[in-house]
Amino acid sequence: MDFPVRAHLDFYLPRPKGSKNKVWACTRPDLDNFIKGTLDALQSAGFFVDDSRVVWLECHKLYSAHGHVGVQVSIFGVDEKA
Repeated sequence: MDFPVRAHLDFYLPRPKGSKNKVWACTRPDLDNFIKGTLDALQSAGFFVDDSRVVWLECHKLYSAHGHVGVQVSIFGVDEKA
């Protein structure tokens, strides 16, 4: 992709034992470290020309509800007239 994009990133971490009601993962590593690594990996994989194309970023760091850990990535084009 060689146009402005909006990225939505949801990072799912393992839930600590005894924390059944927690949703937000307020633990290390920091969210900004996850973001940088993910955008760099998407660029290396050729998903977009450069991660500077990301002009709008939404992200969350959550505990996994079902034990599945990782990142869910959604990329959307951005209207140039906005």
